[in-house]
Amino acid sequence: MQQGDEMTDSVEKAGEKLRLALQYIGKFKIPMTPQNYSIWYEFAGGANKELNKAIDEILKSTKDFPEEVNVNLYNRFIADSSKVQGEKALKGIRKVLASMSTQLTDTGGAMSSSGDVVGFYAKQLKEDLDTQGVRLIVEGIVNETEKIISSADNLKSELDESTKEVELLRKELDKVKEEAATDPLTGLPNRGALEQHMAAEIKKSANQGTDLSMLIVDIDFFKKVNDNYGHLVGDDILRQTATHMNTVLKGVGIAARYGGEEFVALLPNASIGKAREVGEKLRKFFEVFRWKRYDNGKKISPITISIGASTYRIGEDKEEFIKRADDCLYKSKEGGRNRLTIEDD
Repeated sequence: MQQGDEMTDSVEKAGEKLRLALQYIGKFKIPMTPQNYSIWYEFAGGANKELNKAIDEILKSTKDFPEEVNVNLYNRFIADSSKVQGEKALKGIRKVLASMSTQLTDTGGAMSSSGDVVGFYAKQLKEDLDTQGVRLIVEGIVNETEKIISSADNLKSELDESTKEVELLRKELDKVKEEAATDPLTGLPNRGALEQHMAAEIKKSANQGTDLSMLIVDIDFFKKVNDNYGHLVGDDILRQTATHMNTVLKGVGIAARYGGEEFVALLPNASIGKAREVGEKLRKFFEVFRWKRYDNGKKISPITISIGASTYRIGEDKEEFIKRADDCLYKSKEGGRNRLTIEDD
């Protein structure tokens, strides 16, 4: 098949996949978001075997695709930036290297050393490179391009274009990295990003002897919110919860979505006393807030939160750090909810 035929076939297939994806989204009453569209567009195409297998297994037992299921499918099978975006970046970088090689050949033997460097980077472009590996190569190409520009004025205009293309690729990779670390519903860092932040702060705490505390926050009776008002209102409550946490934690700590209706606040340089102060401020903020439906503005029942707090102990791993805060959260729920429990209580 010639290249033109492939492109025509691709357009036709894309249209068919679009139509089928919209049919699935409508059939299963799935919210139309970019992430959900990506899932069902891939499913309609059939090329993502693992995704199709996972969805087929779900369809055997249920026709319900709540938000958690869609987020899980997206994170497992679509948001694989190391594979999907890495391949896209590799194609772009190869194009830039080919252009640079042509330009360097045209200048003659004076630029042969730079030509060797370009060839070296071309050999590094393996098909199984992850985004970090691609980023390192991009950095090297940018640096080499800058050297060439400074030593060869007659190549400046051509190499400027190459630099722009590489910069665009680098920005794409930065965007991919950010999206992979962000919860699509709330815009907060997701669990993976939280664990990276936590590992860095634990290392800092151990090396510098500084305090590090954590709050685990759970929305009380969140299932009743979904049952009484529907999942769309529930999703809006989760988004507003993220906004409230960012407001209270500004300049104090980092908020992240841990999963479902659970959130985590990581508090660098905060003792357990400071954690109590921040946690109470957050709890009271929710307690007095007047919640309204986003679709019609009508008031809804008060929504409260339960909180557990712990302070990092030198030498323990992050799992134990989290578990101690989670144990305190459990005690808050046992004690009647809408309360904060810390290890000293």
